[in-house]
Amino acid sequence: MTKEFVFLDTETTGLDPTEHEIVEIAVIRDNPLFIGRNELMLHSKIKPERPKSMSKKAREINGYNASGWSDAPFMKDVAELIYDYIYGKVIVGSNPKFDISFLDAAFRKHIKNYRPMHRSNYFDIKMLAYEHLAPCGLEKFGQQDILEFLGMSTENSHRALTDAVNSKRIFQKLSRATVFQRLYWRARNTWK
Repeated sequence: MTKEFVFLDTETTGLDPTEHEIVEIAVIRDNPLFIGRNELMLHSKIKPERPKSMSKKAREINGYNASGWSDAPFMKDVAELIYDYIYGKVIVGSNPKFDISFLDAAFRKHIKNYRPMHRSNYFDIKMLAYEHLAPCGLEKFGQQDILEFLGMSTENSHRALTDAVNSKRIFQKLSRATVFQRLYWRARNTWK
């Protein structure tokens, strides 16, 4: 059986899943049998129940404002949909443990018969970047650092959909990298 990948990113009101909430989520579900095509995509802003708990830094990063989220659903209205969409899939992203911790907290709160997600069923693109790009000179492994090193656009970063798409782009580029591409990245970095 071939496992499906989901490229996932969330934007949140802070860093602590016990105190803060998800305000945006994007998931690109990708089945390896459909190479080159996204099978399905889910993207939604999510109205926070406690917007005043949002840290100033989080507001700066995710661009939250009440009017921009006025038509967004609450997590309680979409939790089961999101859960059904990602359950049993391999979650790929930049620091997916962070996203999973927020999803786990939301699912525990809003889903009656919640079955916890398997915590080892994720893949962090930072590990792939470390393996492929550290020998080529990459020293920082944030998603923007990786994109810049690879010569990819960082426009609209820190939006859930953009970051999920970028996780997929990085994953595909690095997981398919040849020895020659790695040599090129190393040489290019040496010539800077």
